[in-house]
Order: sequence, then C-alpha cells, then structure tokens
Amino acid sequence: AYILGFLAAIATVGILNVLLMSLFQRTRELGVMLAVGMKPRDVARLLLAEGFLLGLMGSSVGLVLGLIATWPAQHYGMDIAELQNTAPVANVAIDTVIRAQYMLPRDLAWAAVFVLLSALSSLWPALRAARLEPVDSIRSV
Repeated sequence: AYILGFLAAIATVGILNVLLMSLFQRTRELGVMLAVGMKPRDVARLLLAEGFLLGLMGSSVGLVLGLIATWPAQHYGMDIAELQNTAPVANVAIDTVIRAQYMLPRDLAWAAVFVLLSALSSLWPALRAARLEPVDSIRSV
C-alpha cells in the first residue's frame, strides 16, 4: 500500500504539471473564450473535465496494459527450482512455480482512486483559469 500511495502522489504531481503547462500554453485561447462570452465557471469545468478524462484514459490504458503484461506470470508462472541449490528450503514442501494472481476488484478500485486523484489535481489549474482576465490573457505571449 505504501508503494501504491507513493505512486499515487507521483501521478498526482505529474497530472498537475501537465494541466498547469496546458493552462500556461492556452492562456490566450482561454482568454478569447472568456472574451466571447464563456463564463469563468465553464472554463473551470472545461479544465476539470480535461483532468478527469486524462485520469480516466490513463487508468484504463494502464489497467489494460498491466493485465496484458502480467498475463504470462499468471498463466505460466516463474519456476524457482534452480534457486533451491543455493538456498535450501529445510524440508518444507513448497511449489517451485510462483504464479501471479489477478485481483480485479482491487485493481479497479486503484484505477478509480487514480481517476479521482487526477480530477482533484485539476482543481487548482481550473480555479486559476476561472480567474483569468480576458484582456490580459489575450495580450499574454
């Protein structure tokens, strides 16, 4: 759980970085949207939706790629019989083939946590975008 929590923190900072850079690069476009009548809350919703969709797509792709990458370990396993010569087991009967196990409910729960974290990390850029002044945003280079 500690490793997944650490990965969640890294992913959250990464998503926050992507969304902030997106905001800085699209300041002029967001200013034009505000100038033609888009409400600040709609700009904030746009960035929140972007963060949510970024998390949803990233979690979905990561979940599928993770399941594909671990399929050989689940299906074939890893034989550790060669290790018994160097590390004796002391008369304990063990299976020398170690297999991975899928825990789909847990994996889906973690994917949902990452989607939630990406949506939460988009709050700051969304609020920042909602406070943009149209004229100053259009003038920015």
